[in-house]
Amino acid sequence: MNNSFTEALLAKIMGNRYVPKSQVERQLSPIIDIFLESAIQKLADENIIWSGKYRLLAAEFPFHNQHPLGEGNRSREALSVNIDFLAMDISSKTIILIELKTDCKSMKGEQLSLYDAILRSDCPDKGKRLSEFLDILKDKNPKYVQHVNSINEIENDCHCKLSDLNDIRLLYIAPKKLMIPQSENVKHISFSDLYNHNDISHPFKEDWKIVTEIMQELDDIQDYAESKSSNPSNSTINQSQSRIVPPDATYKPLKELVSKFETGTLNSGYVGFKGGRSTLSFELINKRKHIIHNRLYKWKEIRASNDKQSNWIPIKEFMNILRENGIRNTNDL
Repeated sequence: MNNSFTEALLAKIMGNRYVPKSQVERQLSPIIDIFLESAIQKLADENIIWSGKYRLLAAEFPFHNQHPLGEGNRSREALSVNIDFLAMDISSKTIILIELKTDCKSMKGEQLSLYDAILRSDCPDKGKRLSEFLDILKDKNPKYVQHVNSINEIENDCHCKLSDLNDIRLLYIAPKKLMIPQSENVKHISFSDLYNHNDISHPFKEDWKIVTEIMQELDDIQDYAESKSSNPSNSTINQSQSRIVPPDATYKPLKELVSKFETGTLNSGYVGFKGGRSTLSFELINKRKHIIHNRLYKWKEIRASNDKQSNWIPIKEFMNILRENGIRNTNDL
């Protein structure tokens, strides 16, 4: 990927977070898929996740949604639900389920229950059951043939078969603010973790650095959640553990902010920018203006008490930083 294209693509996707019904996870998934094997290997090598030798087997790998590892998954009644990515650790002969989440609203209680059942299962041949269910789906839908062929090719290359594996672990790639219970077999890595360990071995590693840099914004996601019940036990993930954005926060493109400031219709309030003044200046000085220009900005009249104050720049100071770096009016955008 060309770097400027990569920046434009990621800026567009991140902006889509605020578009109704836009599914950012689906938009990011094929991009992450390109780099994921190298990324998780880097995390393993630096002891962020389980050490080992990793191979990525498939994206959107199917499980039976009622009998993921039980006898029922051999039934011809193939009711499937997908894990985002399936990998394996060759050295420990372990299946790795990888789930991508970009916000707290995508965490479903029934999905967590399914994964919990898979991890707790005492089935002695887990990998074999997964392979058998994939074969059932392949017979019913030719689209799954590609999954089978791809997995067979990887198995032959690394001399390790999915059907021979028994242990299972679960890896979440999710915002830092999302509280996910961790254990020996469950790990949670944030988008900042991906960025901090992004010097991977990959032909497009410079693009991955750009991708992870921009995806860090997902760690600072603030969802305005309207709960139908005040009882936190109704949800597997307690929404109060995630940051909430007050309803007075809006999202504006840079050109609109500059234009309104020029005309005097916007002369107070705060602009949200992760890392605050120093990070904004750094991005502009280091010619990452394409990212600055194309992203959306959180703006509000008054900072909330639970806001991280350093991430909210007074609008006048925000504009001064832009001017110091050559953005004086909308013509410079």
